[in-house]
Amino acid sequence: MNDFCYRHQTIPLCYGGGSGFGTAYGKAGFDRRARVLEWKFHANKTRTMRSWQRLFSDPTQIQSLEVLYSE
Repeated sequence: MNDFCYRHQTIPLCYGGGSGFGTAYGKAGFDRRARVLEWKFHANKTRTMRSWQRLFSDPTQIQSLEVLYSE
């Protein structure tokens, strides 16, 4: 499973983990998850981009929060 964020030079690369329930992407003991990307434009004209994961077993919890861009 590709499930990480890595900064290559100035480019953050984030992979989502495993979102499917089929045999192709399933792995025993690995919770289903989805990666969320949030791009915010603030009132002071700055921007931030964050990424985190939500687990199928508890989608209310944020997992692996990463700040990808901030100014």
